[in-house]
Amino acid sequence: ATPDYELVRGLVGAHARANPLDSRASLELLLGPYRALLIFSIVVYGTLSVATVLIDNWGPGIFQKLMSPDEVGLPHRILMLFNVGDLCGIILSIVLADRIGRRGSFVIGFFVEGAFLFMMSCSRSWFGPDQAAHVAMAFGFSFSACRCFGWEAASFWTLEAFGTDVRGMAFGLSTAIMRLFSVVSLEVSGGLIHDLTPEACLRTFAGILAIGGAVSLFLMPMETANAPMSEGRAAVA
Repeated sequence: ATPDYELVRGLVGAHARANPLDSRASLELLLGPYRALLIFSIVVYGTLSVATVLIDNWGPGIFQKLMSPDEVGLPHRILMLFNVGDLCGIILSIVLADRIGRRGSFVIGFFVEGAFLFMMSCSRSWFGPDQAAHVAMAFGFSFSACRCFGWEAASFWTLEAFGTDVRGMAFGLSTAIMRLFSVVSLEVSGGLIHDLTPEACLRTFAGILAIGGAVSLFLMPMETANAPMSEGRAAVA
């Protein structure tokens, strides 16, 4: 047995002693046929959390340097515009989520959002100084409208992919590790972000989203939209 296996088995054993009725479900989730599903859920949540934390914490200052470098304060009206874009995306997802499936939502939430961030980073080089700010706003509104798709798909997929015997634990573990990713990414980025240009920051965010998109597109174990939710061991039968 590998050290990682022994560590996980020890954690499962501790949980089993505290919750005897859950020991079978815990072992099945962590060491059995649910492992691939759990890893996918953790990776997707982790990638989303890193990108979202970086954008939410460092984004306002980056947008200010990119679109209104002469202003001292944060561009509140621009940020409000991006919030409106986020709301529009939520309304759009209500109509599209089940039609395009979880894979389609991942494509929008990762690839399309990342593409708009990349184009936003190129606005000053593609357009003149008089037009760059307005074009960047349009790209920013568009990327904001895509943000909810990835989060909704991750939540729906995790709840739909696992059987009822382990569904709550899978969701709890994924979100707990997501929080850890958020803390680590914020700590690491704090010492690096101020040395980068706004364009480099946005392209870094786009690269993180592209990684998450590749994982969700090529390694997604199964499509769960418009499919019956699994019950117990039938989830991995």
